[in-house]
Amino acid sequence: MKKFTFIIVLLAVVLAVGAQKRPKAIVKLEKQLVGKFVEIPAGHYTEVVYNDTGQVVSKKEYTFSTFYMLSSEVTNKAYGAFLDDLQAQGRTADYEVARVLKENNPTLSVSGIMTEKSPLKVDTFEYFKHPAYALYPVVEISYEGAILFCHWLNEKLGDAGFEYMLPTKAQWQYAARGGGHNWDPYPWGGPFLTNRNGYPLCNYKRVGDESITMKDSVLTVVDENELFPALHDFAFWICPAASFYPNNYGLYDMSGNVAEMVEEKGIALGGSYADPGYDVRIQSEQQYTAPSQKIGFRVIAVPKR
Repeated sequence: MKKFTFIIVLLAVVLAVGAQKRPKAIVKLEKQLVGKFVEIPAGHYTEVVYNDTGQVVSKKEYTFSTFYMLSSEVTNKAYGAFLDDLQAQGRTADYEVARVLKENNPTLSVSGIMTEKSPLKVDTFEYFKHPAYALYPVVEISYEGAILFCHWLNEKLGDAGFEYMLPTKAQWQYAARGGGHNWDPYPWGGPFLTNRNGYPLCNYKRVGDESITMKDSVLTVVDENELFPALHDFAFWICPAASFYPNNYGLYDMSGNVAEMVEEKGIALGGSYADPGYDVRIQSEQQYTAPSQKIGFRVIAVPKR
C-alpha cells in the first residue's frame, strides 16, 4: 500500500512539473514588449527538398525541444518601441542600422482603408509611424535590424531563462505546420486556399481561375478588384497582424500577409500578400538582399540550457 501511494505521489509530481507554465512575469513583459508567445511542442521534422518535376532531391531530419514563438508577425508598434528605446539610450549607430527606410521611400497598399475600387496607397514611413497601422506587421527593415530587435528583447527581459532570436528555416517550417503532416502545403493542411464558402484562408494574391475572364474575345487575367468588389473586407493587400485563423499551435499568418525572415540571412519564408497561392506555401522561399515592403519577421524564445 505504501509503495502504491509513493508511486501515485511521484506521478503527481512528474505531471505537475510537466505542466509547469512559464513565469507570469516573463509572459506579461513579453506581451508589453512584443506580443503573445505560444508553445511549440517538442517533436521531429523532416525537411524534404523537391525539384521542379516533383522528385525528392534531399531529406534532412530534425529533432526539436519545446520552444516558444510569437503568435503573429512583429508589429509596427513593437518595432517602434524598440527604435524609440535605441534613441533614448543614445545608440545612434544601432538606430541607423535598424531604422525603417534607410535609403528609399516607396508607397505600399494597405487594407482596411479603401478608395472606391482600390486600397489606399500610403507612404511607407507614414505606414510605420501612423497609429492607425500600429498593429500591422513592420516591413522595410533590414536583416541586421531584425537581429538587433532580438538582442534588445534579450536585454529587456534580462535573465529570464530564455534566449530570443530569429527562428531557423527548419524551426519556422516545423512550427508553421502546427503538428500536421510534413507534406502539408499550408498551415491549415491544404490543398485549398479557400474555405467551403470560397473565402481566403490567408492573405495572398488571387491569380487563379477566378481571375481569368474573357475580354474582347481574349482570355485575360483581371485585377481581383474588378472581379470581387464586394470582398474588399478580405485583404488583397497588406493587412493587420493576426487577421486570419491561426494554425493548431496558435500561430497566425504563417502563409501570406508578409514573408518572414529566418536566421539564415537572405531567406524569407511563407510568401506575402503580393504572391500567388503557390508562393505562400510553407516551403516557399524568397531571396532578398535589401529591405522590402513584402518582408517582415517574427521571433522565437528558446529555453537556455
